[in-house]
Amino acid sequence: MGSSWPVRVGLLVGFTAVLYVVFRVFYYEPHLVPLALLVTVCTAVGWMVVDVLGDLGPSWQVQAQADSVGTGQDARLATYLRVLEGHLTSTAPDDSLRDRLRQLADQRLLQRHGLDRIDPEGRARLGPELLAVLEGQPRRLSATELDRHVHRIEEL
Repeated sequence: MGSSWPVRVGLLVGFTAVLYVVFRVFYYEPHLVPLALLVTVCTAVGWMVVDVLGDLGPSWQVQAQADSVGTGQDARLATYLRVLEGHLTSTAPDDSLRDRLRQLADQRLLQRHGLDRIDPEGRARLGPELLAVLEGQPRRLSATELDRHVHRIEEL
């Protein structure tokens, strides 16, 4: 229904006229003033409910998610720190640490030497121990192993 008053008054008059005619056809002998008052009260209550409840939308407020990185920290560094802490404290190793190490090694090989991990020279620069970690199944790495592999990637 329209929300402007002339439309609402027109609908009210039309609804009252239709009810009056219907009651006359079925020989109910309606009285126009009480019928108009009854129709006015009923439609006013209906319109009030529609106006109040019509366009509520969601009733909750969306809260902005706070950053997990403190002010002044590097977001990438914080991500790497979470991956390392998760690997060292989890009960079963997952592939997130291996994938991060692989990404760092690939990036370092490409930036410094223009090589890929698939190239024989790139494989030689990584070494068999680091290649086994990067291409093998995820396994638990100790803190010393992890430190050795990260230093190896930094030295590339």
